[in-house]
Amino acid sequence: MPSFLEKYPFREAFLSDSKGDLSKKWYINYYAWSEQKGKLIRKRVVINHPTAKERYAQAKIIIEAINAELKAGAVVEPIPYVEPEVSPSMAMEKAVAFYLSAKEKEVGKNTIKTYKKDLRAFSVWLKEADLEKLPLNEFDLQDVFDFSDYLDRRKSPKTGKIGMAKKTYSNIIGTMRGMWAMLIGREIISENPFLKVKKRKGGRTQHIPYVPWQVREYKNICLRQVQDRQLWLFVNFIYFCFLRPREEAQKLQIKHILKRTLIIPGDLAKNNNSEHVRIPKGLEDLIVEYKLRSYPPGYYVFSKKGEPGPQPVNDKYFWEHNKKILQLAGFTDQDYDLYGWKHTGVIKLYQATKDIKLVQVQCRHKDISTTDIYLRDLGLFLDQDALDIFPDPEKD
Repeated sequence: MPSFLEKYPFREAFLSDSKGDLSKKWYINYYAWSEQKGKLIRKRVVINHPTAKERYAQAKIIIEAINAELKAGAVVEPIPYVEPEVSPSMAMEKAVAFYLSAKEKEVGKNTIKTYKKDLRAFSVWLKEADLEKLPLNEFDLQDVFDFSDYLDRRKSPKTGKIGMAKKTYSNIIGTMRGMWAMLIGREIISENPFLKVKKRKGGRTQHIPYVPWQVREYKNICLRQVQDRQLWLFVNFIYFCFLRPREEAQKLQIKHILKRTLIIPGDLAKNNNSEHVRIPKGLEDLIVEYKLRSYPPGYYVFSKKGEPGPQPVNDKYFWEHNKKILQLAGFTDQDYDLYGWKHTGVIKLYQATKDIKLVQVQCRHKDISTTDIYLRDLGLFLDQDALDIFPDPEKD
């Protein structure tokens, strides 16, 4: 049976109009996925208005509504949700499920996706260690260290290397700390053994910014050699508006491009809040050049057609296109990626303005201290000019 993250199979709704005979029943037929039966079943809606014109009009409305629901993943005969038994002795696998169930009611889909990814590693380890049925209150510090050791020896499915990046490790440990903190907050358990494991520093700035000559080379190859105009537009949205490539930029729609600002809807943003960022002149010039505002509001800015279209690109689309440019440019000595364009933009804006508040707003940081840390991680020291007038110790 498909998981709740997948699209359920279905057959679109259609009208059976009995060849226009009003003395007979007209039906809208469609097939939807039954969770209880684990298969498609036929469903019907009766259309019984007095005139053919009314029946056709009503059928059109109902068919559009049904098909929209089916495409969004609607099911029939759902399996009733059973609240897991919550107690200190519940099995570890149930504790993980309980935590995810609770968080789904509190956070947005982008955040829950991150939790699921981190907890997947924990669940795999539980299974390998035969600890899925271990009572929660018997999970101790030694188990935590065993899990930490497992992360260090795990082979990456992408690179084949043993271990994982410091940032990835720290994110997983942070998620585990959060899970135990929630369980403590609900008075299910009393101690958090994951607090004994330290996060690892050094993994925050993994995305390398581009220097000016690299930008020029990238643009030349992108527009003249490969003629990938859409990729150049894509990286400029990231550069000027500090967008996350896959989560935000790829899913932008024409309706999000306003007169002077770009709205990042809550279902795309990291903090689940809809926010505006200003459209700088450089990006506005490209928006006009590409005639983006002339497309239907519901179109995605980036599609496989190379121009705005009704369907967005898949998650790896721009990663693959960008990889091609990087290889042609010879930018393979370091881990350059799409995210590096965001860092490039942040550096350029701060160097041009020295206005940390402006950077904070464009980055959508709630706290200016976050922006301070971000800039320092990029090698930008906010008090650099002030240090130039630091007096010698012998001067009065």
